[in-house]
Amino acid sequence: GATVTVKVMRKVGDKIVTKTLSIKTAKKAPDSGVSLDGDAADGTLTAARPVEPDEIAFIVRKALPDVASVGSKDRGTSGFVLLQKGKYSWLVTDGFAVKAKQKITVRFPLAKPDKEGRKYVETRGEVVGVDEIRGVAVIRVERKYAPSAWSTDTTRKIAVCSQVVIVGSICKREGLTSCGIISARRNISTKALYPGFMLTDALVAGPNRGAPVLDASGALVGMAVSGGSAYAGMGTVLPLKDLKKIATELVENGRVERGYIGIKALYPLGAEDRKKLNLNIPVGLRIGAVIKGGPAARANLAEGMIILKFNGQWIRSIEHLKVLVATAPVGKHVEIEIAVDGMRRTIRIAIDKAPGGTWRQ
Repeated sequence: GATVTVKVMRKVGDKIVTKTLSIKTAKKAPDSGVSLDGDAADGTLTAARPVEPDEIAFIVRKALPDVASVGSKDRGTSGFVLLQKGKYSWLVTDGFAVKAKQKITVRFPLAKPDKEGRKYVETRGEVVGVDEIRGVAVIRVERKYAPSAWSTDTTRKIAVCSQVVIVGSICKREGLTSCGIISARRNISTKALYPGFMLTDALVAGPNRGAPVLDASGALVGMAVSGGSAYAGMGTVLPLKDLKKIATELVENGRVERGYIGIKALYPLGAEDRKKLNLNIPVGLRIGAVIKGGPAARANLAEGMIILKFNGQWIRSIEHLKVLVATAPVGKHVEIEIAVDGMRRTIRIAIDKAPGGTWRQ
């Protein structure tokens, strides 16, 4: 019930904005942790208590039977069943550890040793698809060898400062666990071209890549992925909603299709530009160049025009637009609100397939 004061810094456009918030601690922790967005109308937020070591141990014990070891005994990674249908199960794992069409060994831990003293059920699986942009691979195995699929409730929210547990498994080193918090969750990228990841200070390396990331209640919130964070000491997490979408596409098509509108360069609007357009929020991007023959060029977009909205959503950053374009349905048309010489208008633009499966706008 105590109230504490914290100072939060966030980047808005080219500036760092500092805001002071009062936080009221709670007697009982909410499931999803604490939000530090600073968007509450009254400026008050609810802080969660830490997860105790015995609770972490319980989460790990409960999760371990559903975490697979993928690859060789000496050099491998983790994985877990996300989708099941008919006689097959599909695991997700680290997309940088395997190759498409590869036959690979998968080991599922047993709750207790069998009559022959084995702790694992071992089978061969096939990599049905790899998304190298997000670092996700899907492996198909016979369902009779696999545990049940994890619950994929994508309505659960994971907030900054929520505690997470990463449970990996590789051969005899089952229970390769690391713990930490979600350090950032909005369009954070391992590289400038790959937005949409979350950052955690929990260790993501070697055997626990491809492992499930669990919240304080033991619910699945994402997968630990490779790629190396741009921030020293930080691990990378792909959110469950994106993971499920990518896995489904890989199962159905063997590849992930991303949208593309053919804009070569974009620049955030400065304060003077926003003032001219009567914008009191940091939104909008100025087009630097378009690709000849691309959807943007065919829609008569040109250098100097300003993109304000994409399919009804204000454009907050270059990374935000990349996500919206990449996840737009290929072959469909969307509406874009632009500004030209201070005048706003809406145009329709086709979504093409990104060349080579790359992540472009």
